[in-house]
Formats: sequence, structure tokens, C-alpha cells
Amino acid sequence: MAYVSVPKDIRQMKVRSMLKMTKRQLIVYGITLAIAAPIFFIVWSFGGMQPAIIALIFMLIPGFFISMYEKNGMKPEELLKLHIRRKHFYPIERPYVVEKLPAKILKSADASINKKGFAANKDIESTSKGANKNVTTKGTKSNSTNKRTGK
Repeated sequence: MAYVSVPKDIRQMKVRSMLKMTKRQLIVYGITLAIAAPIFFIVWSFGGMQPAIIALIFMLIPGFFISMYEKNGMKPEELLKLHIRRKHFYPIERPYVVEKLPAKILKSADASINKKGFAANKDIESTSKGANKNVTTKGTKSNSTNKRTGK
């Protein structure tokens, strides 16, 4: 029985054509070679083999990047388009706003002080007669002995 591996996400599967390359890779490599080959021969005729090979390598690198790179299912030109849009057409606006903090703090402090001069705190719960007498506030105990010293 033949065993065929199926990817978990069918969208990741790419149709391969000639030389186990996708259509996109074949097109981009063809365009890159059409541009790089004449430049290689021009540089070779004037400067020799070593500068021609270096020029060929620098001409082929962008083609390989464009045909092979993919991030989150997006090709480089889509990523570049989104980056340009985010940076230039729809930049994040962060207005610089300064508030007078001492006045704001005083205003909020005046609102939280009640008539007796104590700060009104919603987290403080008073103990009722039926509740645990050791607990006076949320999370703190009073009138209890220390477990380590026994005092």
C-alpha cells in the first residue's frame, strides 16, 4: 500500500511544475537571469571573471529573495505594500498631551476624603458580628497570633 503524506493545512501545499519549482519561482528566476546575464557578460568583458561573478551574485540575490521568502503566507511585495501603507499613508498618531498632575491628584484626593477626614476606600470591609472577627480588611488579619513566634 502506498503512503502519501498530506499536510495539515491544504493551503500550504504548492503545485510544483518543472524542476520541482513553483510557477512563481520559474517566472522570477527567468526575469532575474534575463537581467543578470547581460550584466555578467558586460562586466566580464571589461573587468574579468571575478568582478563578473560578484556582480552576478548581487544581481541574483534579490530574485532568490522575491521568489522564496514568505512570512505568514504573504509574499515580499505584499509585506512591502502593507509596510508602506502603515508608515506613510496611515501613520499612528500619538498626540502629545500634558495634564497638570498635581491639580488632578488634589481634585481626586478631595473627592475621596469624607466628612470625618478619613479616606473612603472601597476595598476595606468592616467586620460584622456574624463574620470572622479576625478579618477586618480584605486580605489582612488582625488580633491573630503569629504562627512562627506564637505571639
